[in-house]
Amino acid sequence: MQTAYSTSLSFKESCTRCLPTHVRSSATETLSFCEVNMRLFWFYVSLYGCYRITLSLHVPEDRSVVYMPGDVIIGGLFPIHEKVSSKEKPFPIECSDVSMIMLLGAQAMIYAINKINKSPELLPGVVIGYKIQDTCGDPSVATRATLKLLEQSDGDPKMCPLLQHSPGSEGVKAVIGESSSEVSAVVARLLAVPMVAQISYFSTSELLSSKLKFPSFLRTVPSDKHQTMAMAKFVNKQQWDIVGVIGSDDEYGKYGSETLLDHFNLMGTCIAFKEILPADFTENGALRREKLDEIFKKMKDNPTDAVVVFTKESNVRAILEEALKRGVRRTWIASDSWSTMTDICKQDNVKNIGKVIGFISQRKEIPGFKEYVRQLISQEKNKEGSFLLNYISQNPLCPHALAEDHSGSCALYDNGSEQKCLHWQCLENYIDEKYLYSIYLAVNVIGHALNSYLKCDHDRCRQNTTFPAWELLQEIQKVNTTVDNTTHIFFDENGDPSTGQEILEWKIEGSKVNIASIGVYETSGAVMLYSKIATDASLIPNCSKSCKPGYELVQMENSTCCKTCQPCEDKSFSEGGPGCKPCPSDQYASPQRDSCLDKDISFLEWTDGLSIALAMFDGLGVVLTVLVTLLFAVHRNTPVVKAAGGYLCFLCLLSLLACFASVIVSLAKPSEVTCKVTLPLFLLAFTLCTACVLANLLQIFVGFSFRVELLASTLKRLNKPAMVLCVSVGLQAVLCMVWFITEPPGKNTLHDSEKHITIACSNGNWIVCVAMFMYICLLSIVCFLFAYGGRKLPDLYKNARYVTVSMLVYLVVCVLFLPFYLNSVSKYRQGIQAASLLTSTYSLLICHFAPKCFIILCRKNINNESAIAEYIREHYQKKNINVVSH
Repeated sequence: MQTAYSTSLSFKESCTRCLPTHVRSSATETLSFCEVNMRLFWFYVSLYGCYRITLSLHVPEDRSVVYMPGDVIIGGLFPIHEKVSSKEKPFPIECSDVSMIMLLGAQAMIYAINKINKSPELLPGVVIGYKIQDTCGDPSVATRATLKLLEQSDGDPKMCPLLQHSPGSEGVKAVIGESSSEVSAVVARLLAVPMVAQISYFSTSELLSSKLKFPSFLRTVPSDKHQTMAMAKFVNKQQWDIVGVIGSDDEYGKYGSETLLDHFNLMGTCIAFKEILPADFTENGALRREKLDEIFKKMKDNPTDAVVVFTKESNVRAILEEALKRGVRRTWIASDSWSTMTDICKQDNVKNIGKVIGFISQRKEIPGFKEYVRQLISQEKNKEGSFLLNYISQNPLCPHALAEDHSGSCALYDNGSEQKCLHWQCLENYIDEKYLYSIYLAVNVIGHALNSYLKCDHDRCRQNTTFPAWELLQEIQKVNTTVDNTTHIFFDENGDPSTGQEILEWKIEGSKVNIASIGVYETSGAVMLYSKIATDASLIPNCSKSCKPGYELVQMENSTCCKTCQPCEDKSFSEGGPGCKPCPSDQYASPQRDSCLDKDISFLEWTDGLSIALAMFDGLGVVLTVLVTLLFAVHRNTPVVKAAGGYLCFLCLLSLLACFASVIVSLAKPSEVTCKVTLPLFLLAFTLCTACVLANLLQIFVGFSFRVELLASTLKRLNKPAMVLCVSVGLQAVLCMVWFITEPPGKNTLHDSEKHITIACSNGNWIVCVAMFMYICLLSIVCFLFAYGGRKLPDLYKNARYVTVSMLVYLVVCVLFLPFYLNSVSKYRQGIQAASLLTSTYSLLICHFAPKCFIILCRKNINNESAIAEYIREHYQKKNINVVSH
């Protein structure tokens, strides 16, 4: 532990001394985290070891680096070779398979630098140099190349052994590269130590936007955050509901596919399958075969509208070649790693692959670059060093033109002899490729940042060109400029540019693939298509996306996303949407299940014969009650009216009118209002009417009973009509309040069939409802007992006898009415209720008031006090009771 700690301190001290003097104080604070973060210490140790090992890489110097001196040096990292040999041993590692696009990419960087140097306006008096390294697309080779770029001419090798001095080289102030996100992540960690700006021209992984991990990383292409959003919104715009996703376990494919899945889930796009390829997918033959079988089995079992392939080019090549072998046609959505690689399948049956929709950062042609390359390779002697010229020197251009029917892929072709040559037409095909304009933008961004930092005007630059690289990084982050008056670029807080995505479509004609731009995706989130994408019926999955009215989408068996149409179930309908909806309770589904029809509502209508009959009887009752009231009002001072209760008669008649009114309300169409009025009104009114009768009977009973010793303490105290009425009606009113508080009566469905509804009034809290009926029955029984008990009293007008009949009628009605009423589910339930109410009301009207009316109209001779006195005297004489008259 002591040794390790000492080493970490000496390392910190040596690295601090490597920095310029005016930066050391701030760097000391910056590097202080080494003391508390041991992981960074081991990072430096491993970095030094990696550097030592990679010194032995077997890549000839004239092939691995291109250098031009200048006042300010810009580094470049390009995978000129695409493959490295087996890594079973740390060395030697051979690079192979030259990338034609990367040859042109490195040349585009040189062209952009030369263009700035030749322009006196941007950096007058300042020459930009370059040092471009071949990374072979491999992280270990890229590590060595990056360390070579970081060699300083003003540092002491003894104090900083990590950055060895190389005579004749200058330290770079910014680095352009790399292409792969995986390699860029390795390079970004190295360049973050001295805070050298790194501007990638094609690394799109969203992980690289983390400034905490990669503080000096920027790029001139949108991150996968925008690319994946563009893909998701495009799929949504095309109304593609089912997709498959193929990614890979690397910096590019892992984070891109995960973000893509998140976007699809948020937009409601169904993921039929997802497959993440291992890092060594193309290198391990057995694993490759296993994974391909698995992928195509999932594609066979899960129909999709499109398959998104978000991985590097070598993986895509294997997948598409296998698709052609198996005859699998799909709509493929290409990420920017392969969206313009038209030679990804060199087979003649490439048209059988289906449709390819690609996404890439917005492309533009580099002004004058094509002519520049043509002139460059046509010169027999060129002092300018570049990877392209080195390659052409070993593989000269073919003297004859390329045949028109050729596939168009740019490889080396035999010229009828042992020597191989390169067709210019093939090389020209790559000049408008995706990388080149991004490289051109990166150089111009650095040029504008230098213009600002060096305080340049049209004549000269006032700032010295000797400065720390991290200060240029700060200036690059603030760049907000327009390049060639066409492309406006600036960086956000994550180092991502303001440029959007271009949407491409492969136009396959025979064995040749042409790429057409069909739309753009702006960073604001809008997808704009120039034209509608042609539909290929053979690429549409046999899945239903929508159904005709009366059907709904349901999941197919053994399928994650595929749906089919099935008729809606009973009592549900669909107007053509994704699912069926239940019909409201008062409607039923049409035979076609495409709409809901109103059910026939059944209730006792006014035109029904029973309603007419009941209404006529009810009206007659009202008329009779009014006539009786008028008659009693005229003869209110006669003995018969007084014997019937006097003023109680008028209160009783008024309550009978209320009872008749409740009957007419009960015959109306059931509603919440009518249902809440009918029974409560009748029960309260009939209670009042019965209470009036009870008070009258009590008066008669007490008036003619001579057993005073028994009645003095009880009946005489009860013989108070007002008190009897208040107590009787008050108890019923309390019950009615409880009824409305707990569960009031209301409108209800008695019977609900498929097409018919029978509606009526519900009783609400039926316990309270029955209790109110039973309370009236109790009053009726009390009335009956008083009436029966007073049958032998000298009552000239037979009040007790007739009241007995009316009370018996009400009790019988209650006994018969309740069972029929509660068990009825037809519209005639209203009629049963109305008939029972009418019968009870008529029983009181006829039995209690009809005899009095008869006496008033037809037997006036007994409607006087002398007749009553004579009748009472004779009654008691028959019983041998002496009557004393005063």
